[in-house]
Amino acid sequence: MLPWFVPSLRPYWFSLGVYGIFVFFLVSGYIIPASLERHGDVRAFWISRFFRLYPLYLAIIVLVLALAWWVPVREAVVRDGSAVAAHATMLLDVVGIGGVADTMWTLSYEMVFYLVVTALFLTRGHERSGTWAIVFAVAAVLVGLVASGGRCSGAGGRRTCRARCSSSD
Repeated sequence: MLPWFVPSLRPYWFSLGVYGIFVFFLVSGYIIPASLERHGDVRAFWISRFFRLYPLYLAIIVLVLALAWWVPVREAVVRDGSAVAAHATMLLDVVGIGGVADTMWTLSYEMVFYLVVTALFLTRGHERSGTWAIVFAVAAVLVGLVASGGRCSGAGGRRTCRARCSSSD
């Protein structure tokens, strides 16, 4: 908390929030599959996930909407049924809808992870977790390269890649 009270101590070269989320996802990546294997039952796993996530999630949504008369809801939140469906499934970022609270984007990736882990468990793919880890890692790198708009050029047999930063490149 000290860096927020004494800004000169804040490391501007290092994002504490991004690091915290990264560590959370790493820990979840170990704990969630172990939890599913421990339960051995997909239904029990999803019931425990529901009661762990939804009560606080719904309380935050209710609080934000109750205070909307004083602090307007973010403009990124669509005002139609798709926003309700996205919030109900926690797949906000996946379907491109802003959450009523800015930090709700992390829940989209957590929910996708739960769905992937469940699919692997149901297809017994978790028994080949090393293979799947490599497949997902390669896929993530490829998607990252394509989605980032990276551009590669070669000169004299050397390839250099850099991300496209602006339209004036």
